[in-house]
Amino acid sequence: ASVRAEGVQVQEVRLDGAPAALAEMFRAYGPYMAEKMLEDWALYTLTDAQREQLRTLDLTVGALTIGADGLHVALLPRALPPAA
Repeated sequence: ASVRAEGVQVQEVRLDGAPAALAEMFRAYGPYMAEKMLEDWALYTLTDAQREQLRTLDLTVGALTIGADGLHVALLPRALPPAA
């Protein structure tokens, strides 16, 4: 499971100390390029050890949401296989 960037919106990109023409190009095109680059970017991925812990506890990751107070991870019981 991972947390990925979605619907990224970049307000401004600055290139301080660059020649004026280059800095202006970054101001004009930088937000668009940054949005495209960051879209679907993995911000956090569970480690193998964390995945193993979940398997041991027979849990799986549910919804991952980001709130003002941080990342919220819902842990759910792993679905049982259908009866034969």
